[in-house]
Amino acid sequence: MDWGSLCYRIVNLLCFFIAQVAKSSQASYLIGELTEGANQVIDARLARETNKLELIRNPDFNDEHAYPVLSDQTGYIQLINFEMMFQELAEKDVTVLLQINEGDFIVQGEQIGKVINRQESKEDADVEDKEIMTIINSNVAIGNERNDIYDYRFALQKVQEIALRALSASVSDPYTGIECIYALGNLFQKLAVWNSGYYIMKQDDRPITLYYKSNSLNEDLILFFHSIVKLGCDDFLVLNALFDAYKDIAAVSSEESLDAVVEIADYTFAQAKQEFKHDTDIKIIENKYKNFCNFVERQKNK
Repeated sequence: MDWGSLCYRIVNLLCFFIAQVAKSSQASYLIGELTEGANQVIDARLARETNKLELIRNPDFNDEHAYPVLSDQTGYIQLINFEMMFQELAEKDVTVLLQINEGDFIVQGEQIGKVINRQESKEDADVEDKEIMTIINSNVAIGNERNDIYDYRFALQKVQEIALRALSASVSDPYTGIECIYALGNLFQKLAVWNSGYYIMKQDDRPITLYYKSNSLNEDLILFFHSIVKLGCDDFLVLNALFDAYKDIAAVSSEESLDAVVEIADYTFAQAKQEFKHDTDIKIIENKYKNFCNFVERQKNK
């Protein structure tokens, strides 16, 4: 090979290297921006709920005397104004149970909640029921697209999408995928304070009681990590990142949330064992899983 050809190859390799570094830097910047945005959405949601409202597993709600609340629109729920809904219903002797969250897709006529109206006069109750349905629907903002201003799942989904693309066979960029996994792990540390159930809005001097759903960490872990596990469970680096992320989440989890983290870790371990057949590979995976399980046991015994 002559000197000119060698120089040409070196220049090409250098250009390729610079392009890859630039691409990696752009991905890191984007992941950082998306993570910061998701942090803000989660912080706002936590401030609205966990510091102010009581959470119960099963609301005191008698379905026998309830009627359904049906959506009057089709689309994505962009915002539920619980405070305004509560104020507009404050003087009514009703119990409202909402079964929706920001980010859900609903169709017109779909049930979004239930109401018990304690109005004794049937005629008065019928008139009031229509008003109640109108008030509830007017405080549920629905649009054709999701937004990441109030919908924390949409903010998380953007990070997940980068991870899935990076881990896909066509791109095969595990390091970007791993960066996304750690970003999701950091975000889920905040979500780990949530327990499933219903938040209660009520005041001693008002007859209204409003219940609305808390988000489920178990559902969210499956929603955002399942596809990543399926794509990346044949890569030791990705598996290490996943179990590190699970450990970070478990470190700050409530007892209920801890069970949810264990469930996704069990699934990850089961999927990984199917990918590797050599005894040495399996032993490495088992050790990583055992380390996670031992960490969880220490958390439970605190």
